[in-house]
Amino acid sequence: MSTAKAGPQTATDYLIASKRCEKQDLEHFLALGDLVATISNLVHNLQRERGASNLYLASGGARFVRERQQLCCATDAAITDFYERLQQVETSIHRVHGGMRLFNRIAFVLHSLKDLASLREQIVARSVALEQATQLYNNLVQSLLAIVFETADAAIDPIISASLVALFNFMQGKELAGQERAAGASGFARGHFEDGHIEHINHLIDGQQRCLEVFESFAGAECAQRWADTQAHIPLAEIEQLRGQMTQKRAGDSRPDASGRLCIKADPELANRWFVLTTTRIDAMKEVEEGLAQHLRILCEARLQAAQERLTHHESLIRLLEQDNELPLLSPLRISSAQQASRTHAVADRPDGRSLMELLQFQAQRLQHMSEELNAAKTALEERKLIERAKLLLMKHRSLSEEQAHRLLRQMAMNQSRRLAEVARSVLEMADVWG
Repeated sequence: MSTAKAGPQTATDYLIASKRCEKQDLEHFLALGDLVATISNLVHNLQRERGASNLYLASGGARFVRERQQLCCATDAAITDFYERLQQVETSIHRVHGGMRLFNRIAFVLHSLKDLASLREQIVARSVALEQATQLYNNLVQSLLAIVFETADAAIDPIISASLVALFNFMQGKELAGQERAAGASGFARGHFEDGHIEHINHLIDGQQRCLEVFESFAGAECAQRWADTQAHIPLAEIEQLRGQMTQKRAGDSRPDASGRLCIKADPELANRWFVLTTTRIDAMKEVEEGLAQHLRILCEARLQAAQERLTHHESLIRLLEQDNELPLLSPLRISSAQQASRTHAVADRPDGRSLMELLQFQAQRLQHMSEELNAAKTALEERKLIERAKLLLMKHRSLSEEQAHRLLRQMAMNQSRRLAEVARSVLEMADVWG
């Protein structure tokens, strides 16, 4: 708020301060959008390193030795970029709503990255179990995705929030695809898939579908079409065929595992083929992900420019009002095509009227409309929080795995003809009863 004018502050001072706050918030989110793009690159490199490490461990150190070393170097370069970007956006994180949660997520990531060198040494020495190494990589990737989630949750512009929700869910879907690649590669390399392994893979396939459905709900038409076009170039038929070999038991194609339970036999020679096919899909998803990150930056830039134009326009109107005690008839603002595209279903940026009261009423209506649009994106994020918390509660009190907890929630939702988020809320309301 400007303090240049002597005497008590007026309504116009606070109106202009509101516009300046909006502009500053968008400036900070432009910087955070760059951080999200950097995280996207780091996550992709960690996913590739995880996949190669799984094949290395599953093959007893016989495969992917050189490839894994090269991927580790690429990850290190991405980590350096992440550190540098963090330094550039530190001030912006201080200024956004929910900065405390963002800092907590970042602190966890930095701590986890310090342990990566030790994990790599254990992998080279083959002194860590494949499942444990995979889980440690998964935890690191999930902690990075949590930063993207908190960024989306902190957004106060509805269009930017929707774009972040779409990007986060696509990134999460791609991460589940990466976990499926790792799980399938390890199973093929070992020559069999146990019941728990099969359950886990089915859970990952189901999770990908859910994430991509949310992505399509919040992505703009252009981004959704880019994903649809990309899928036409992915060998989905062959991937589905190999999925069937991993998850469908067939007569004469089973063998007992160490505990005597039947498991699905698999051809170890298919490990490389599965890895190549799923890598093709994940790399294609990475290209779409980069497009989403670029789209987010364009949106932030357009919204920031529009906010600057609104601020300048209101300052001019208020100067005229202070001179003549009335507002002249207003002329439309010139809007760029990028700004126009970012304003779908939004109230016009130009108030019509002559008085200060009409100007204040317009601003109130605009903020209300933004709040209503923002609620849709926030609801999607809140529902995800509810489901994750409910799963944790079931895992703790019923000694279930994540897959089992999620399947139980889904079964409860189907039996009660209710949405998954509603069932999750009911489970959480029972937390005190469970103790």
